[in-house]
Amino acid sequence: MDKSIQLFVFRACPHRAHRCRRDRADRIDRRYGRHRIDRRHRCGRRREVPGPHRRHREHRAHAAAVSDRRQRTLNQNVTFITPQSYRITLQSDGGVLGNTSVGYDGPNCTGNVLLNTFDYPPGTVVSGGTNRPLWYVPLTGATIVTDPVRQSQDNGTTCSNTSFNLTGTYYRGSANSAAVTGVGFANGLPMTVTIEYVP
Repeated sequence: MDKSIQLFVFRACPHRAHRCRRDRADRIDRRYGRHRIDRRHRCGRRREVPGPHRRHREHRAHAAAVSDRRQRTLNQNVTFITPQSYRITLQSDGGVLGNTSVGYDGPNCTGNVLLNTFDYPPGTVVSGGTNRPLWYVPLTGATIVTDPVRQSQDNGTTCSNTSFNLTGTYYRGSANSAAVTGVGFANGLPMTVTIEYVP
């Protein structure tokens, strides 16, 4: 008789205050450093209500995730295509994509620059050398050389005439011409570009 009554009460309990008595205890869980309330029903069901410490940690984690997403969005390169179909890429700091140093096929940092075919395809405008001048690889008819000899190198501050045998294929890049590429920047140093939306 007692067992059947207990079974009936278990099935009828909807976990509400007026139908099932609850023992409520407030305590601080020192191991995890959070305040929580344990609500235990007579029927055995237990529900945990997050305390303010836990909610604060969750809020900070969410804010950090949002900040990280914004940072990744800001630290991106932007590529522009000119009316002449040349591509120029601005890095997150506003500078034109390229290298600090650049090699030349002539002495005293003269002649054409040698641009790796893997990194700089035809139709690319890049920067490199002292004061970051601009160079371009022609869209058509670009000259490819294999394992060329670098006669000199501009390391960003000075010119070195020490020759060096390069390995791989390279394009002969020329100094930028706004009439050819459509890029009128004086150099590849950081700049501010404003993009306006035209409906």
